[in-house]
Amino acid sequence: MIFYFTGTGNSLYLAKKLGELTGDEVFSIAEIMAGKPMPACEGVVGLVFPTYAWAPPEIVLDFVEKHLVEDAKDIYFYAIASCAGSVGNLMHYLEKAAGRSLDAAFSVKSGIVAPIFHKYASSTKPFYAEDTCITCGECEWICPMRNIKVDKKPVWGNNCSMCARKKLFNEAKGQKVKVAT
Repeated sequence: MIFYFTGTGNSLYLAKKLGELTGDEVFSIAEIMAGKPMPACEGVVGLVFPTYAWAPPEIVLDFVEKHLVEDAKDIYFYAIASCAGSVGNLMHYLEKAAGRSLDAAFSVKSGIVAPIFHKYASSTKPFYAEDTCITCGECEWICPMRNIKVDKKPVWGNNCSMCARKKLFNEAKGQKVKVAT
């Protein structure tokens, strides 16, 4: 089985392609963390996710700690991180969260240090919806962290993975979500 987290779609593509090649089922980490039932882990378990400032996204670490720690001892456990450059010491974070070493680790290139990035560059304060927003709620549905709530306008909470989901920023039913610069 393959668990993935994706923001832009690169990791989803990798997970689906790997699932086709291996015959493994593919499951969304974001959906499981939002309450979808967790399947029983046995045999081979893979994680596919993007690299955020040389570390896994927090949701991936939380998923491993919450759902895989007990099962991780009895499975073949591997990870694939997509990145634009280097994954740095990213796999160490996963091993620490799982309480064991990975059986295999890979990075796939797709074209300041992680704690500093997460502390200072992970704010949703710059996000806003333009006046043309029609409050359709699509941004709320698209957000993998369920961090956006729509009342009169979208409002961002504090549980953002900074995925910069392309569809959210470019295609949500004419609603234009912006980042203040």
